[in-house]
Amino acid sequence: IDDGYIWVGTADGLNRGEIIDENCIDWLHYTTQAGDNYAESLHGFFVIGVHAQKLAAHTRIWAITWEGEGNPPPPHVLNYTDDNGATWHHEDYLKDQGAVTYNLYSVNDTDDGVDVENKLYASTTHGLFQLENDEWSKVGIPTELLSEEGIDDESDPNFRVYTSIEENTN
Repeated sequence: IDDGYIWVGTADGLNRGEIIDENCIDWLHYTTQAGDNYAESLHGFFVIGVHAQKLAAHTRIWAITWEGEGNPPPPHVLNYTDDNGATWHHEDYLKDQGAVTYNLYSVNDTDDGVDVENKLYASTTHGLFQLENDEWSKVGIPTELLSEEGIDDESDPNFRVYTSIEENTN
């Protein structure tokens, strides 16, 4: 729930519920659209993750979508809206890397929950990535940790990183 809205991902798109009062929610449904509206719609029907990133000027809603089945699963597309769902944009960097995205996380560093660093983290099959100032970068693993495990570098075929993002409330 964010600013009077609740966002729910489904196997047939994304639902935004506006909380009118404690007994009433007004729902809107977003899906992939064909034709001229495709560029401003979700890419992929199956929404497997939703994240609200509170920026200084507005809240950016991220949706992780899945475009189909496969083994291994195809890379996921990251979609975001800065205008509460009126238009959608697509961030294809991780998809182009062949990464399946599991979770998104941003640090809410102020008392009112604003992400002043403007950083988004993505837990993927290719490790942990960070989006900062519209640039993606892989979060590296300190070489001393790799050498302790007998791995020379990240190109080693035995190198596997499993990432998870969880908020520490301590």
